[in-house]
Formats: sequence, C-alpha cells, structure tokens
Amino acid sequence: MVSKELKEAMLEVVDNQLNDNDPKCTTDTFERLVASGCSPQEAKEQIAEVLLDRTTASLVAGKAFDEEDFSRRLDYLKGKGKQHPDTDYTSKNTMDEIVKRIEYIRGTVFPEEELKEIIARKEEAIPLLLNILRQVRDNPEKYISRPDYFGHNYAIYLLAQFRVKEAYPIVFDIFSLPNDMAFDLLGDVMTEAGGRIIASLCGDDLESIKRMINNEVVDEYTRVQAVNAFAVLAMSGDIPRETVIDYYRELFHTLDNSTMLSMLINTCVTIYPGELYDEIKEAYKNNPAHSEVVRTSSVDRAMKKGKAAVLADASDNKYLHKIEDTIAELRDWGCFENEYNDEYDDYDDEEDFFTDLFFDQLMKNNPDFISQIKRTPIVNEPKIGRNDPCPCGSGKKYKKCCGK
Repeated sequence: MVSKELKEAMLEVVDNQLNDNDPKCTTDTFERLVASGCSPQEAKEQIAEVLLDRTTASLVAGKAFDEEDFSRRLDYLKGKGKQHPDTDYTSKNTMDEIVKRIEYIRGTVFPEEELKEIIARKEEAIPLLLNILRQVRDNPEKYISRPDYFGHNYAIYLLAQFRVKEAYPIVFDIFSLPNDMAFDLLGDVMTEAGGRIIASLCGDDLESIKRMINNEVVDEYTRVQAVNAFAVLAMSGDIPRETVIDYYRELFHTLDNSTMLSMLINTCVTIYPGELYDEIKEAYKNNPAHSEVVRTSSVDRAMKKGKAAVLADASDNKYLHKIEDTIAELRDWGCFENEYNDEYDDYDDEEDFFTDLFFDQLMKNNPDFISQIKRTPIVNEPKIGRNDPCPCGSGKKYKKCCGK
C-alpha cells in the first residue's frame, strides 16, 4: 500500500516537471488527459502513479531511470468522458497499436476500453494475440523475468472467450512447461482459470488433456487444472457427466500424487461425489492428509444435499464454466483499482488485512471450521510443507499462497 506521503512526493515531482516542461512527455500527457475529460488533479495523479511505478522498477533493477520507458507508459494513459478528437485511442487506432497497449501493466489502470475494442474487432486481433502466445511459448524465461508483462494473460483469456481452437496447441505447450514455469508465467491465471481455459479451447481433444494429467514433468497444480477441465466440460454440456465420473474413477486407481488426489476429491464434491463415494472413502483411508484440503464432512454434506441440489449449485459456479467475459474476469484483480484495493486501504496494518482475508477464505472453503476447532483439540499439528496444498482451500501451493 502506497503511503500518503509518497503519493504527495510523486505529485510534487509531477508539478515540477510541468513547471519546467521537462520531460516534455509529462506536459504532453497532462494536456492530453485534461482534454479528454480529466480534471488537472486527476491527470497529475495518473502521471504520478506511472512515475512511482517506473521509479520503483529502476531502483529494484539498480538501473538509471528510463525516460523513454516512462514516456511510452504515459502514452498508455487514458482520460475519461468524451474523448478529444485527437485522443481517441481505440477505434481510430490500428489493432496492432491497441494490442501493444495491453501488453504491460500500467500502474493500476485496467485497460477496459482497449479490451472492448479488441472484442469488437476480434478478427483483427486474433492473429496478434496468437503471436503473443507463440513468443511467450518460444521464450518463456524472457517473460518470466518481466513481471510487468501482462499481454499473454489477456491473450489467453481473450482467445478462450473467442473459442479459437488454433490457440489450444500453443496454450497446451505453455501449460506443459516443466516444473513451476507455467505458474511463474501465469500466476493466478493458472490457479483461477486454468481448467476453464483448457475447456474453452480444447474442442473434443480429450486425449491431450489426459496426457497433461499423466505428465509428471508438468507442475502438479497445472495437472490439477487439467483434471478440473473435465468437470467444466461436463457442466458446459460438451461431454456427458457420466464420462467424467468414469474417468475420475480411473484416476482414483491410477494417480500416485497426494496433492492431485486431494484436489480430485474437491472437484468430485462440486459435481456430486455419490458415484465415487467408495473411491473417496478409500482415498481418505489410505492417506488421512486429504482431510487437510477437503474435510470428510464436506463430502458427507454433499451426499446429504443430494445430486440435484449439488449440480444446481454447480451450474451457478463460475469456476465450473468456460471463459465468457474477459473484462468481467479480470477487472477486479488486485493489481487494478477495484473494491479489493479500497478494502485493503481501510487497514492500517498489511498483516491484519491478509489475516482476515485468509480467515475468510478458510471459512468459505471449510464452513465447519469453527465448530471443528471447538470440538477437536489440536495435538501434534503437522507442519505445512512449502509444496503442500494451502489449507485455505485456494488450490495453490502453500508457498505460492498464504506461505509467501
């Protein structure tokens, strides 16, 4: 969270730049933003945000401030309200220019207008988005080292929304990168929507998904998303639910990975575990640690609720449906200005915020958590390993989630 004093310091720098007309890009951007509907203060605040972002990046990298990069990122800024005739940065621009503006994170600005234009002109955009993914697939290390690069995330969501089957082999290759590379590239895109993206793009190529699940070189959490893709395909009506249940039964007998089995149980609970109840009981018997991710009471609760009711809930669960709206999916991410950030600003202490957030997630995924604490004394509580599933139920590794 940026302090009030730091924000004020950056605004003072912007004032000085405007007074001295140095660098000129600051003045040009200020005038453009005001002409497009921003108040002078709003324009200065947008410029100050980019300035802080680039100053921080320079300090972290141990390099001199890059004025050319600063100027380029100022070009990404948009005003509001009615656009000045000379500052229409969507429909009058080429698609190549629009796509370039979504490739990098620009402060906390969410590029909604650019995404709307890409969606409206998707036939122009698709070849450019595919090219972004090819470049990332062919040189993943380059993009892993650029945490401010976001183009591949937008490209994956948009191509999934457009159901571009040509994207599937490229996405499959990216998801299949060894070890943690796919997660390092995609982060929450993988854990939040990996299975949904696969289901949106794969068509009827179920065998490739099975190959990913069985590929032990691939990160286990990516393989979990491939398992979830079958549930998404079932809930979307692409394949019969019975086909998925039969395949999941096979996985219970063939998977030799505790994390994947735990998350398989979790997926079964969301689409009703009845037909696989014996396999689930056997999994708990063979490895009680599964209960750290999915409590047996969650399985029993789903059984008691009944198949029709569980499937009705599943039909309303966005995590069991394909990608339909990229803007709605990404608009509220923590890196953009949104209600999550406003809530964060209400906390004086960062640790208090994330403690509350962790507890909220724990309660959401384990509604009997409090009563469990009351009736069960903790004896020799096992230590959570860095590579174990996070107990908050997010589906991520502990080191990638609450163990950061």
